Amino acid sequence: MNVELRHLRALVAIGDEGTITGAADVLRVSQPALSRTLVQLENRVGGAPGGTHDPPPRADRRGATAL
Repeated sequence: MNVELRHLRALVAIGDEGTITGAADVLRVSQPALSRTLVQLENRVGGAPGGTHDPPPRADRRGATAL
């Protein structure tokens, strides 16, 4: 597992803001770029730490533990 700081920042921002769009605004990146970062994180940890991609994003047990 090769998780970078930007992946963790993205996960925390999504958790704090409640939406990928809101997190992208806070991080000053585009929403598609943040979505790609989230997909990279999912691939590196072997699943979706954020739980579901359906709006609004909700952390599952693993995502909540990471936050």
